[in-house]
Amino acid sequence: SSFAQVKHGHPKLCANFLAEACVRLQTPSMRCPTSTSAGARLVATLPAPIIEICMVSNLYSEAKVTKFVKKSKEVVSFLSFDTIKKIITQLNSIGNSKVRPMFQFKQFSISQDRCAMKVGTDGVLLGAWAELPDSGRILDIGTGTGLLVLMAAQRTRRAEITGVEIDAAAANQARENIQNSPWTERCHIVTADVRDYKPDVRYSTILSNPPYYNGSLLPPDAQRAQARHASSLPPNTLAECARRLLEPSTGTLQVVLPLSEEEALLTACAPYGLFPRRRTLVVTRRPKPPRRVLLQLSFQNGRATEDELLVSEADGTPTEMYKKLTRDFYL
Repeated sequence: SSFAQVKHGHPKLCANFLAEACVRLQTPSMRCPTSTSAGARLVATLPAPIIEICMVSNLYSEAKVTKFVKKSKEVVSFLSFDTIKKIITQLNSIGNSKVRPMFQFKQFSISQDRCAMKVGTDGVLLGAWAELPDSGRILDIGTGTGLLVLMAAQRTRRAEITGVEIDAAAANQARENIQNSPWTERCHIVTADVRDYKPDVRYSTILSNPPYYNGSLLPPDAQRAQARHASSLPPNTLAECARRLLEPSTGTLQVVLPLSEEEALLTACAPYGLFPRRRTLVVTRRPKPPRRVLLQLSFQNGRATEDELLVSEADGTPTEMYKKLTRDFYL
C-alpha cells in the first residue's frame, strides 16, 4: 500500500521516499531530515533513473528535475510528472536554510553548501582509482570540497596532500572539511589560481577532476561557471602546470574526464613529455557506451595499460568491480 501511495502521488510520502532514496542511492550518501523508515522499505523498488533524479534534486531545483523527467519515459511511467512536481514542492517547503547537504563517507564527511560543484561519482572514482605514493607529496588541482584531498589522506600513511582552489568560498569549505577529518596535519588548502601557484616543492602525483563544459554556453552563475567550464582550466594549462609542478621523470598526472575531452588533453600533454600510462574506460551501465575515462600520464613514453570499469548492472545495481573499488569509502 505504501508503494501505491508513492506511485499515485501522496505528497508527504513522496517527499520522504525521495529523501530516503537520496540517502540510500545517491553516491555517496546524503543526510536529509525527511528520511523515514517508510521510504527505506521502498528503496529496493527504485528503477535506475530515479537515482539520477535523486542526484539532480540535491539542488532542490524544480526546473532541473522536471527537465530531466521530461527526457525519461521510464521515470514518467514510474512516477508521474505531476508527482515529481509534488515531491519537489514538498522538498522546497522544508527550506534550503534548514538543509545542509552532507555526504558521509566511512572515515570523513563532506559539507558542500558553499561549493559550486558537488560531490559526484567522477571524483569518487578518481580518488579510489588513482595510484598514490604512501609518502611524498600529492597535489589536487581544483579541489572544490576537498574530496580528493581527503580520499588521498585516507589511502596513505605519510603523504602530504595539498589542494589548490581558485574560488575562495569553496576553498574555505574545503578547509573546514579537513579540520573535521582525522588528517588535519597532512592536508592543506591553498586559495589560488594554479597558474599562479609556485611552491618550493615538486609533487609525486597530481590529481584533477577538471572542468569539462568545453565549447558550451557559459552557465549564468559565475561560481558554477568557473567550476564547470573548461575555459577556467583548459587542457594546455593543466599540462603546463603538471610539467612545472611534478617531480621530474617520476611524477604522474591522474585525471577523470569525459571521453570526448581525452584527445584534447593528450594532445596538450605530449609537448611537455607527458604520455598515457594507464587508461580505464568508465561505463555507467550496459548497453550504454563509455562516457568517462580515467587517465594516468607519466614522463615515460611506453604502451599504456587499458581496461574497463562497469559501474552498474543493467538493472541499476552496483557491480562487484565498482563496489570493490569504492568499498573503503562508501557506508
